[in-house]
Amino acid sequence: MCSPLHRGKIAVLGFTVETKITTSGCIELANATTSVWGTANIGPGKPFNDTQAKWIWSHAGADLGTSSVVRTTISTTVKVEQASTRASLHLIVENFANVFLNGIFVTRLQGGWRTQEYTNRPVQLTLAAGTNMLSVEAYGAPSGGRGGVLASLTSYAGRNVLARTSSAWTCSVDVKGSNDAIEVATALNSTWGTANIGPGKPFTDTQAKWIWAHSGSDVSSSYFMRTVLSTIFVMPQDTNALLSLIVDDHADIILNGLYVSSLDWGYLAGQYTNRPVRLNLKRGINTISVLVTNYNIPGGPAGLLASLSSSDGSTVYSRTSSSAWVYNTELNPNPVKTTITSGCTELIWPGKPFNDTQAKWIWSRAGGNLATSSGVRTTISTTVKVEQAGIWALLNVISLNTADVFLNGAFMGSLTGGETPMSLLFQETLAIGTNTIHVVGYFGIPDLGRAGLVASLTSYDGRNVLARTSSTWTCSVDVPEV
Repeated sequence: MCSPLHRGKIAVLGFTVETKITTSGCIELANATTSVWGTANIGPGKPFNDTQAKWIWSHAGADLGTSSVVRTTISTTVKVEQASTRASLHLIVENFANVFLNGIFVTRLQGGWRTQEYTNRPVQLTLAAGTNMLSVEAYGAPSGGRGGVLASLTSYAGRNVLARTSSAWTCSVDVKGSNDAIEVATALNSTWGTANIGPGKPFTDTQAKWIWAHSGSDVSSSYFMRTVLSTIFVMPQDTNALLSLIVDDHADIILNGLYVSSLDWGYLAGQYTNRPVRLNLKRGINTISVLVTNYNIPGGPAGLLASLSSSDGSTVYSRTSSSAWVYNTELNPNPVKTTITSGCTELIWPGKPFNDTQAKWIWSRAGGNLATSSGVRTTISTTVKVEQAGIWALLNVISLNTADVFLNGAFMGSLTGGETPMSLLFQETLAIGTNTIHVVGYFGIPDLGRAGLVASLTSYDGRNVLARTSSTWTCSVDVPEV
């Protein structure tokens, strides 16, 4: 049913799913001169003149869209008899490409199909005697736009073509910077119940697992963290499939970088509507990503249960588990009444003693140490990843504001505010996976007063620093309801 894979982590009814997949051949998307990328720089007398090269990628339809979650590596071998053979690599990519020769990084390129965009190329390479490995790590747009590579390797003078992109090249895909999903419950034994789960019910795959970015999410997970759960797999041909899905709370479904549908909940009786979702899988390596948002402020239960099957439901292609799915986390980009910055602002604030001298005073804006509005609430957040259970954490902090502290959306304690250092022992251990800590600072002191926070999160005995405040923390501001 599926093409051979280089590696396989889990086989689901004969269908292999992995976090890194290598296929025997890339997919040809288009000829050099008949593609969505046009011919501004392609053709006789133009910078890229090898019209026999093909636009290629890891799956069909990438000239319409591809996932931003994955990294595609396109490779071929080139054999030469003479040492130090000079060669020229002509390359166009959407959007970015890291070029490697025999495992050594050479250069990074961007684009090249637009007028006057073909710069920093051809790339000059020196081939070794024998078999050389040429690899291109390609990335689509961060938002998940098109993907494609067009390349031609020639002799230094350009007279002989040594290699050109085609289906003979090898494509591999991996989910960059991701972590194995955490299983929080089985399908039939969870806080979400079985109203719609089980034989004869809308969601029939009882082998699927509830997954998330950290353990204990069936009790609480942070509203301020959005979790992206993904799986990758190979299809030998274009195929229609069904995605059955239950989520707490909201899911945006993305297939190969293209938005498909949005769903809410599905675990209560009468809630399982607008599903299963019909997907048009593409020949090659497909990526399904589900962006999950927790609606509960500051936190509440969160999880995903999903199963991908053939259009008649007879064959399961993929099901949620820690073996077949991975996760990334990001800041929730669209809270209802919140303005979010990419990072907090570090404040210059001498004279306040704090044991961790590497921690920084931070706030949502510069000048918070001079005055801040009493009409807003500032939430300062960070994530901490742990790999084992049972870690107790201690928050050492000076908060000039009254504040509440939350771990994965669960209340841990309050800070009274002022210039005196405090230590707050969390009431729960850190979860396995990615934990979200946020400190919610209320108003000014008492109004239009100064505001600022310096903190260091350590293990209970203080020996290991797990996180310290800096501009890498995120700040959000909202006007609380009265």
